[in-house]
Amino acid sequence: MPVRYMVLAATAVAVLGALVILLVEVRASPEIEIPETALAEARARYQRHQSAMERVADAPSMPMPAVTRRTPPAPAPQPEQPAPIPMPEPSTPMIDPSVDPAAAATDAEAEERMARLREREEMRPEIRERREVVRQYYDEGNYEMALSEARTLIPQAPTNRYVLRVAVTSACALGDKAVANEYYSQLFRDEDRRIVRVRCSRYGVEF
Repeated sequence: MPVRYMVLAATAVAVLGALVILLVEVRASPEIEIPETALAEARARYQRHQSAMERVADAPSMPMPAVTRRTPPAPAPQPEQPAPIPMPEPSTPMIDPSVDPAAAATDAEAEERMARLREREEMRPEIRERREVVRQYYDEGNYEMALSEARTLIPQAPTNRYVLRVAVTSACALGDKAVANEYYSQLFRDEDRRIVRVRCSRYGVEF
């Protein structure tokens, strides 16, 4: 028998015993009068208790709910990692067969000799003074005098880069393309050629 049935039965017996004792006391002591409301309340309580016991006895036992276990979701497929790209091995620098190393060395030596010659020429005081005169005329915009002074100085300083550039640019400004071509061909550095091409293009002269 379940424990709850035993507890309800014991409670019912206790209530019944209390009612019996109460009736005995009432009959043994007729001078004590029990109010009718108290007896009616006691009977109603007893009937409610009996009804509750009957409902508990008739109620079917409730089964315990089954515990359901959730299946964990399957792991998502991982994307495939791309294969590593092989790095090309360092290759040996290609040598252009059309370039003669001996000729390239000869050109470099010739340019170095020209640079040394120019430095020696520009160290001469008279060359520096006349070059400043050319610079002054050119900065003033007197291209005719700048070209004249440059043409007289070039035979004494044929590698002076500044004087050659002034001669070409002044000839372009005066519209004398023949003279400009003459001194443009004497420029021995690509940098100087690029400078005078930009300046002469302002005067409509192209090389």
